[in-house]
Amino acid sequence: MAVGQDSLGNLYFGTNGAGMSRFDGKSFFTYTEVDGLAGNRVRSFGTSNNGTLWIGTIGNGVSRFDGKSFENYTQKDGLADNIVRAIQVDKSGQVWFGTEHGISRFDGKKFVSYTREQGLSANSVLDIGIDQSGKVWFGTDGGGVSRFDGNSFTSFTMNQGLGANIILSTLEDRNGNLWFGTSGGGVSRFDGRDFTTFSLNQGLSGDIVYAMTEDQEGNIWLGTGGGGLSKFDGERFAIYTSDQGLISNEIYSIIQDAKGKLWLGTENGVNILDGNLISYLGPDQGLAGTVVLSMQAEPDGSVWIASVDGGLSYFDGESIRNFTTEQGLIDNAVIQIELDRKGNLWIGTEHGLSYLSKESKKKLLAGERMDEGPFENFSTSNGLPDNVVLQITELNSEKIALGTNLGIAIFDGPKDENGKLKALENMEIFNSNSGYPVKDLTDGQNGMFVDKQGILWAGTGSNKTALVRFDYEARLRNTEKPDLFLRQLRINEEVLPWSVFLPNSNPAIQVFEETAFLGRNLTQEEKERIRERFNGLELDGISGFFPIPEKLILPYRHNHVNIDFGTNEISKPFLVEYQYILEGYDEEWSPILKKTSATFGNILEGEYTFLVKARFSGPSEGEAGEWTEPIAFSFTVLPPWYRTWWAYLFYSLAFLSLIYPVHRYQRNQTIKKEQEKARERELQQAREIEKAYSKLEIAHENLKSTQAQLIQQEKLASLGQLTAGIAHEIKNPLNFVNNFSGLSLEFMDEIDQEIEKMPESEALENIKDLLADIKTNLTKIKHHGGRADGIVKSMLMHSRGSTGNMEPTDLNSLIEEYVNLSFHGMRANKNPINVEIALDLEANLPKVPINSEDFSRVVLNLSKNAFDAMRDKLQKDGSAYKPKLSIKTVEKDHSIQLIFEDNGPGVPAEIKDKLLLPFFTTKKGTEGTGLGLSITHDIIKAHSGSLEIDTQVGQWTRFTITLPKTNTPQTP
Repeated sequence: MAVGQDSLGNLYFGTNGAGMSRFDGKSFFTYTEVDGLAGNRVRSFGTSNNGTLWIGTIGNGVSRFDGKSFENYTQKDGLADNIVRAIQVDKSGQVWFGTEHGISRFDGKKFVSYTREQGLSANSVLDIGIDQSGKVWFGTDGGGVSRFDGNSFTSFTMNQGLGANIILSTLEDRNGNLWFGTSGGGVSRFDGRDFTTFSLNQGLSGDIVYAMTEDQEGNIWLGTGGGGLSKFDGERFAIYTSDQGLISNEIYSIIQDAKGKLWLGTENGVNILDGNLISYLGPDQGLAGTVVLSMQAEPDGSVWIASVDGGLSYFDGESIRNFTTEQGLIDNAVIQIELDRKGNLWIGTEHGLSYLSKESKKKLLAGERMDEGPFENFSTSNGLPDNVVLQITELNSEKIALGTNLGIAIFDGPKDENGKLKALENMEIFNSNSGYPVKDLTDGQNGMFVDKQGILWAGTGSNKTALVRFDYEARLRNTEKPDLFLRQLRINEEVLPWSVFLPNSNPAIQVFEETAFLGRNLTQEEKERIRERFNGLELDGISGFFPIPEKLILPYRHNHVNIDFGTNEISKPFLVEYQYILEGYDEEWSPILKKTSATFGNILEGEYTFLVKARFSGPSEGEAGEWTEPIAFSFTVLPPWYRTWWAYLFYSLAFLSLIYPVHRYQRNQTIKKEQEKARERELQQAREIEKAYSKLEIAHENLKSTQAQLIQQEKLASLGQLTAGIAHEIKNPLNFVNNFSGLSLEFMDEIDQEIEKMPESEALENIKDLLADIKTNLTKIKHHGGRADGIVKSMLMHSRGSTGNMEPTDLNSLIEEYVNLSFHGMRANKNPINVEIALDLEANLPKVPINSEDFSRVVLNLSKNAFDAMRDKLQKDGSAYKPKLSIKTVEKDHSIQLIFEDNGPGVPAEIKDKLLLPFFTTKKGTEGTGLGLSITHDIIKAHSGSLEIDTQVGQWTRFTITLPKTNTPQTP
């Protein structure tokens, strides 16, 4: 039933009922129950490092044989079961027993057993093996294979006696008991074997325990969520709440300083208990924030205070100093702070870790100038698994452990003599992604805690793994690099039985390959079809346990390759990282990947070598975590037929045979092109001559146009002079007409008064009728004389030009005044209309040098023309039309713009260019002189400005005046 060998070379044979026999090379000696053997049905053997032989029996436990006597162990001694099928001794000398109901480990003093409850895949263990790295493997009956990775992680939940599964805080008292504050279950005390829970029923002030500390007298102080503060003296609880003077009943942290004072961090600041005196620190006293989750006391009695809503504060007993992102802190939301044994301060925030060395801390508090910022900051970009740092503690090995939202990170503390921390070196991450039962942590005081034995305890915030006990030093590490191998090669995503392509392959190998990788044996027809479909594929042989072709040659049409690879890390393959490169295809190594396959498509012809390397990313020692040496696989891709050597030979011959015909053709084409170029040059010269004649004709036409314009200008100038002369000559007699017609009308009024005094008669009535006709005639004479006087004045104004001086003027005020004057003038005359006037005058407009008297005419003329135009449209469209005049001023870089826009009938294109000509008018009859816009244009030009007219018939007309900010007067 079993065969074994001891350290002396003796062979042992286990029998089914007759004990065991020893063969020393010459003779046999048999041992049975009579000689002290545990049982006569011997199923397994194992040899310890000291030469001791272990014998496993069926139903009677195990025996330890030193060559002289037997020592027996059964279930009564801690063995998992008395049926022992396998025995192995690991590298540390511990003996493992595979039984019917689990596995047992014997360390020389006691047995520790593991079953399905501890993660074993099945309880019935048939065999045990130990790999090169020292890990122990168990073959089970019906459960597959399990591997033991060490007992560094142990979980505790309510099933083991915890008050609740969410652990917020931890404390180790002077007696070595561990206290665990829970969320909803009070506090649980662990004495190494059992849990004892205290809650509201036992006098605790609240079942949510955020913080705990032990004072110098051995009292345990517990800060609760909503229940205030509890003090446990070993027998009973005393309670302190807001009724006794606390600022809040939500207590998140508790410390005792060097002077024995208790400090309570709450949601409303800090309470300080000094005997019966309670004092308070908050924002009014200078604290950075109100919600205090963590505090640390310096040996000199000063205290660091972390506010999640404000930053970091330092209180020296007299004043408070605050440190935030302005001083270099990585974030103001400070969750946790920790002073390590060297006096360095670690600050955990919602956005990363800040570190303040002891040396920098001294300079910062002394106010000394520092070349660099006092804080060194780290985040996920520096290797942290997550930026939310919930817990910080120092391990006995001077390593620092951080609890984050994505597990625990452990790295080396500062090694620089000045305490500088340049990087987070030798980072190890323990979370669910790396195979450990930790995802995130809680944020209570000491939610992650190191006890006196160096064991790390962490509240995970998970109901499954509630409280984790982590023996960092006891964790198993890989001591050797993983074994790397190629598992499969596929062509065009298809798995091929490579032995099909070998003419004299071993039939047994063919059967194994087809069954293992295709799931069935192939028929001869199927094999033939594979050879036909992959015609041209060649290989010299097959190597390895996983069949990989040697010296593979692929036709170009099968240039899509898939390569699968892996290692001997079966239990946690996700902890193995890979890099690969296909030389001749890739320019550099791939990124670090977890996947175990590589795909290469559309590979050009040539020779290629695939290289892949691996490393273990979990716990390891020495070079075990380094990259393995790359393993290689080479293959060749043939070119397509049109890129083979004989194809290129054919191309060369064809090229050579075409050289002379091509030369003749090119020569003829060159001659033809030269002839065409000569003709083109002749045509080009003709076109240039024609173009020159065209330019000359255009110049002649321009000259004629210029001459016509000059003649017109001369005519206009002569007309202006003639107009001025005529106006002067007419003005005097016109004055007599106007004056005497006025006097005559006054005389007529006096005659009317005298006639009224006379008695009525028929002759008198005739006289009255005649006088009325004379008065009517005199009125008409005076009206038309006044109109003629206006025309004469306009003619004189047009010919005379401006005589005023340019002065800085508020353009907005001038516009408002004269637009308003024009509007009321229009309203006072016949046919008044209602007009909406919208003034959009830019504020802070600079004063512009203008002649106010002249420029007021511009505003009056443009406004009056707009009113007249809108009156015409109103008479045509009726009440549905709403007249509107918009005036806008805009400041540009070097100019000011005035925009007059009305919604009148617009100006037809054929008369738009004539609007500025003297005596041109669109008004009917005797309503206009035709000089208004002409005078307006002259005034604007005299101000070095310009006038633009835009219009849309039936919609609007816009006059845009542009004036320079600095004006040089011009003669219009």
